[in-house]
Amino acid sequence: MSTRFRHRLQRPWLVLSAALTIGLALIGAFLLGQQSAPINRDVVAAQNATIETVARVEKRPLAASVTFYGNITESESHALVPTQLPEAAVVTESPLSSSDRIGSATFIGAIANTPVFAFSGELAMYRDLAANDTGEDVRLLQLAFISAGFDIEANGWVDWATLDAAAQLFDRVGFSLPTREITAPSTVEPESDGDAETQREQPAQREPYIPAMAFVAIPGDSALVISAAGVGDVISAEHPLATVTVGERSIVARVDSSTAAEVDVADAFTAIVAQQQVDVQLVRIGDFDSGADGQIPGHDLYFSVDAEKIESVPGGTTVTLERVVSGDAELVVPLGAIRSDAEGTYVLRKTEKAGDPERVSVKILETGGGWAAIGDTKLREGESVLL
Repeated sequence: MSTRFRHRLQRPWLVLSAALTIGLALIGAFLLGQQSAPINRDVVAAQNATIETVARVEKRPLAASVTFYGNITESESHALVPTQLPEAAVVTESPLSSSDRIGSATFIGAIANTPVFAFSGELAMYRDLAANDTGEDVRLLQLAFISAGFDIEANGWVDWATLDAAAQLFDRVGFSLPTREITAPSTVEPESDGDAETQREQPAQREPYIPAMAFVAIPGDSALVISAAGVGDVISAEHPLATVTVGERSIVARVDSSTAAEVDVADAFTAIVAQQQVDVQLVRIGDFDSGADGQIPGHDLYFSVDAEKIESVPGGTTVTLERVVSGDAELVVPLGAIRSDAEGTYVLRKTEKAGDPERVSVKILETGGGWAAIGDTKLREGESVLL
């Protein structure tokens, strides 16, 4: 073994250091080669390419058909129960049916053989009324009689005219005003010999009266009957003589913001209700609502409708609403395709050949629902324009 080789073995750390240096040099060369590798130009081009969005030129009325769903809404319901009831408040007559419409002075049934009438407006019946009674309750009843066509004075006093009006109302449906016994004051008469006096009771007399239970109020000119008690039913606060709704029914639809922006109160709409087509009118577009109780976010559209055409349809029924499309067909493009510069208004028509899109001048006739009707143009139906 040579002296030089023996000397290297005596210093093995030199060998280890050399090996480590060579390894690091190889790794560095590899990384440098990776960084200087040729760039894939196709990948770069794809990353930098602009994605074109196009739309078709259509020929149709500017206002496109829009369809969505709504529900029939009821106005507030009211239970009709007299303020006073007899101990046995049993229904003895029941003339009402569901979907009947009642107004002022309508006979709505009889309880314990006493007729009950509905009156529009305000009543305050807390007592039976007889001749010469006075008070605000009397005046309100007189106003109700006047609204029903009776020629009396609202003076707050039960006079002969007020009693007669009540008697006529009862007589219309085959009843008479009830009467009650009144006791006349006793009189003092002298004995036959003229020396002694004795008290004599007068015979009992009877007077007609207006029963408080004969009248109920409806808060409006008319009401729609939802349900009515039948003969034999017992009336209470929990079991009314009739349940009615007051005011006109309507249709409400919840739509998203894009649909709300596309419709207008001037548009014509139809609704499919119980397999029948009914004309409706959009009267108001509500503000945006974030949604609660399972409702989707959006706007409420409120529609008026002829009450008679949906009287028999239950509240809450889902209906289909559609905007009526009218007008002549014309070329239309999305508003996003319209461009403008110093030379005028134009669109960019996409061509089949490779290259830049073609500029085509247009004249905007009218806009609506995110579209523009165009004229004076070389565009044709079915061609593509850039957005």
